[in-house]
Amino acid sequence: MRLVLAVCALVIATCSWGKDPRQDAIWGAIDDAMIHYIDHHFHEGDFPRAIQALRFRYAMYPDDWEAMSDLGWLLESTEREDEALAMYMKYRRDYSTRRDAAYSVVQYWFKKKSYAKIPALVEPELAKKPHPNMYRWLAHAYDRLGRYADSIRVWDALIALVPSDAQAKNNRAKVLGKIK
Repeated sequence: MRLVLAVCALVIATCSWGKDPRQDAIWGAIDDAMIHYIDHHFHEGDFPRAIQALRFRYAMYPDDWEAMSDLGWLLESTEREDEALAMYMKYRRDYSTRRDAAYSVVQYWFKKKSYAKIPALVEPELAKKPHPNMYRWLAHAYDRLGRYADSIRVWDALIALVPSDAQAKNNRAKVLGKIK
């Protein structure tokens, strides 16, 4: 009976600690200190230490897109692209229901001009109304693959989403000119 009471007390204490605003303040201070540490080493050119700290921060917040993308960017910048790509793909798998889970991996393939890989990654994401860049990358990929009708369709979807996007309208007109 004492053991049950002790476990109940521990669970209650843990639950109340989880709702304590002081906990958020503590974790916020730790994260701020970690970001300062990362920035310091990055600006000093100590990229291995900055990467190590970014890995730690990403391990603390594995669902945080920014923590993941910061680490990925620095890995790419230090020619560790395989590690970055593996992380982008893992994030996409682990958080597949998120609106922009595929953002980093699509951006990676677009920068590599691997346009054929982009449609299969982005088309399923369009139902989630992803970031406008996902539409741009997909439309440009279709254009470069010679799939002009698909490119027009995606530009139209982006223009419907962001009617003031003058560059999207210009890009649509360029693709339309290739069809005629």
